[in-house]
Amino acid sequence: MDKELFENLLTLDKSLCTLLLHGAIESSSDEVFNAFKHALNEALDAQHNIYKSMENHNFYQVENVPTATIESLQDKFQNCCW
Repeated sequence: MDKELFENLLTLDKSLCTLLLHGAIESSSDEVFNAFKHALNEALDAQHNIYKSMENHNFYQVENVPTATIESLQDKFQNCCW
């Protein structure tokens, strides 16, 4: 597979995740919500697998973030949203 194909797959899956998320948010019953939620989880798994495949083919480089940077951001946003 080439990089462009992976990027297209990723773009399609991201769009699908967006649609499924909105479907879950706006669902009118528990049954509909659970169906969207299940489909969203499957799409997220597929997205993760695409990223991993891209990484394995050296199409997507992952850089490790220093622990100090993570801790600084945790402190900064600790009381932000919840």
